[in-house]
Amino acid sequence: MNITQARTGLLYITIALITLSGCYEKPKKKVDVKPSFKKVWGIKYTEIKRWLANGLTFDKGGYQLEPEWFMSFPSDDSANIYSPERKVFYNFPVTYDHDSIVNMARSWLRVKKVTKDSLVFQILKVEGTTIYLEDSKVYMTLYADDYIKNVLKTDAKTLMRPSKADTAFIRARSEFVNTHPDTAFAAREPVQFISKSPNITVEKVEVHAEAIRYDHVDPEDAYMYPEYNVTIKKAYSDFNYTFAAFVDGSGGLHFDKPLVAIMPDYYEQKVKVMKGIMDGYLKLYLTTLPGTTLGIPHTSRVTLRVKGIKG
Repeated sequence: MNITQARTGLLYITIALITLSGCYEKPKKKVDVKPSFKKVWGIKYTEIKRWLANGLTFDKGGYQLEPEWFMSFPSDDSANIYSPERKVFYNFPVTYDHDSIVNMARSWLRVKKVTKDSLVFQILKVEGTTIYLEDSKVYMTLYADDYIKNVLKTDAKTLMRPSKADTAFIRARSEFVNTHPDTAFAAREPVQFISKSPNITVEKVEVHAEAIRYDHVDPEDAYMYPEYNVTIKKAYSDFNYTFAAFVDGSGGLHFDKPLVAIMPDYYEQKVKVMKGIMDGYLKLYLTTLPGTTLGIPHTSRVTLRVKGIKG
């Protein structure tokens, strides 16, 4: 290769490198943008929907996400949020983190949308400094009260109604559990037991303040785990048993399992006794109405605490 050819080759390489460098763009460093609520200061919003990533408000277990926030922003650093329990608005500080994440009312939220008509937040599960994305698939949508009244020409209660997709989902789930024994999901309107005998009384266990305080049981979620105290007078003997049962979509009662510890040597015998009590007393002297969700009857699971009093 002579000098001229070498110089020509070097020129081509140089041109190629210049061309490639012109096509290459350095990756831009992500810049966190702090969300601002300034343009919506003073606007009153009502939460009209809380939903899963699939758009539904129910999960497979029957849990229903319900809207509950009423709020406004008097400034970028504070939010007025209504407490349903105390029936009063509280002012909470708004603190900002990275990636449009804010904390208010002891909740971590990712800001998805801020307009004068609506707000959209993603509810995050955060422990320490870790965000659990798989458990952060719940969203909340709020509409401005003025938008609901003067633009949509409706009210918040109407907007909160379950969607057609929710109804279709519950109908499909009901058809499945009603045709597959030992499967169930929580009924939004729990099972009802109506006594046909003065010797049997049934009391639905209510969530008390002590349970809320120590067991962290939300009274709004009590429908997920319905419990009943059943007292049988003039029983064949004194007894006290706690067991789970399925109530199918037609009101049929089916034994599930004991909910107290039983020694292995006595397990079959005790289960036989509990089934006998259910068949000999509960099925005969109680009218059982199945649990329903969106008016659709389906199999659900209940806890029965049955006490027999001899005499």
